[in-house]
This record gives sequence, C-alpha cells and structure tokens, in this order.
Amino acid sequence: MTNSVYPPIPRSRADLSHLPGEDGLPIIGQTVEVLARPTMLPQRLWQRYGAVSRGNAMFENCVHLLGPDANRFVLADRDRNFSADGGWQPLLGRLFPRGLMLRDGADHRKLMQFAFKKKALPEDLASMQPMIRASIDAWPTKLKFYPAIKGLTLDIAAQVFLGLSLGRGAQRINTAFVNVVAASMAVVRTTLPGTRFGAGLRGRRQLEDFFAREVASRRSAATSDLFSRLCQTESDDGERFSDDEIVDHMIFVMMEAHDTTTSSLSSICYLLAVHPEWQARVRAELQAVPEPLAYERLAELPLTGYVLR
Repeated sequence: MTNSVYPPIPRSRADLSHLPGEDGLPIIGQTVEVLARPTMLPQRLWQRYGAVSRGNAMFENCVHLLGPDANRFVLADRDRNFSADGGWQPLLGRLFPRGLMLRDGADHRKLMQFAFKKKALPEDLASMQPMIRASIDAWPTKLKFYPAIKGLTLDIAAQVFLGLSLGRGAQRINTAFVNVVAASMAVVRTTLPGTRFGAGLRGRRQLEDFFAREVASRRSAATSDLFSRLCQTESDDGERFSDDEIVDHMIFVMMEAHDTTTSSLSSICYLLAVHPEWQARVRAELQAVPEPLAYERLAELPLTGYVLR
C-alpha cells in the first residue's frame, strides 16, 4: 500500500503588512519560537499585539489569532472562511494523508458517525475500565507519569479500537506512532536517513502495512471494536469506506487516541497538582459516583468535564 502523492501547496505570500506583527528571523521566521517555546510565544504576541498579529512559521506566512473569541471564530467557521485541508496539508499531508482533520466538508464525518454510534460508546467504556483499574493499581507510589500513561493509552487503544493485544509488537507500533507524530513538527522535510521526517514516513509505512493486513478479515468479523466497525459501517445511502480510507482513518484515530490523549492527561494531572483545590473538588465528585462508572452517569461529573475541556 502506498500513499497518494499530493501536489505541493503554494506557499502563502499574501501581503499581511496591514496587520500588526513581526516576520521573525530571516528565512526561518518564528519557527524556533514555535517549536522551542510553544506556550511563551502566544503570550508574548498577546501582550505586544493583542488578539490578531501577523507572523511567519514553518516557512509560511501566517496570522496568529489568540484568545477565546478568535478561537471561536476559527473553529466554528460559520461563514466557511477556512480550509482544514489548506491549513494542515503542508504540515501533515504526507504523514496523515486523507486524515479526518485534513478533510473539508462533512461527507466523511457523517459516515464516521455511523462507526461511533451511541450504543457502542457504553461498550467501549466498559472494556476500558478494567484495564485502567488494573494498570493504576500496579503503578508504584512514585513514577514518571507521561511514559506510564502513554503505555496505558496504547494498550487501551489496541483493545478498544483494534480488538487485540499488541503484545510483543507493542513497542514497534508505539515507536512507529511516536516517529510519525514527531515528524509532523520537523523543520527539515527530507527523507534522508537519520532525519526526523524520514523516520516518520517509515513509521507511516509500518502502520499502513499493519492495518492493511487486517482489513479483509475485519469486513466480516463478529467483533465490536472500532476497526471492525469502520470496515463494516454503511451509511443509509449504502456508502462504505474503501480499504485505503480505513487504513488512513485508523492511523489518524489511533494517533488521536494514543498520543493526543497522553498529552492531554499529562497536562491535566500537572494542572491538578498545582491547583490542589480543584484536585479535591474533582476527587470528591468522582468518589460520589460508584465504580465501575456507567456511561449514563457521565452527566453527573460536570466538574470533571470542565477540567477535561
């Protein structure tokens, strides 16, 4: 299986001189700040220029939109001003081609919703909880949280989304995902040996091979994991995902479930540690709901929902 080759997207050369802001260093612009100080750069730009400023990062002219109003304007996109494909393609197009986040329009989102039917979510939650409890009970009193939760989320994703245990192959798959995600922020986009981007593309091919081998058997599998649901999902109009589309979606969904969830939970635990009053409130809310947590009782956890958001 091979990736489709996307034509190069023209670099943005729009005249943004009417906006306040800065071009950064010659050639590389603000790229170093974006990669080395991803939280400090927005704070500096906000203090100096306000909610809107021009810039240049990853060799692209760009507009920085900061704050809740600006984020709502972009993410809601009620007037259809923005393109997910045009925005993400230069960074992610070769690593996550045809991924859900890179698609404009709602066609694939509608079909994907059939795979995430509400009746399947309680089953997913029920299968996750024993794994979570067993893993946390086995953790020592002191540990490095990020690698511990990263291993757990990979195990959960393998069980809930793939319906299998990765076993001895877990490290190889984990390394492939890590390399693909790391490559998305590579400044030098070359496939030469020893480069981050080259390792990411090799990891992408490993993941393609891994999922492609399973698609045919999952078309008729009597299992309820997400992989099988994607293989068997059919819209009201009879539309189905092709084999290549399933592989693309599984790689992207596994990345979101594994890497993004790990980062989110690590940030949450850090913030709860530095805000013990919120830690106490969330703990009290969770302890008021009996284990195992039933899907229909998630609505009884509003504070936990606030923290996650």
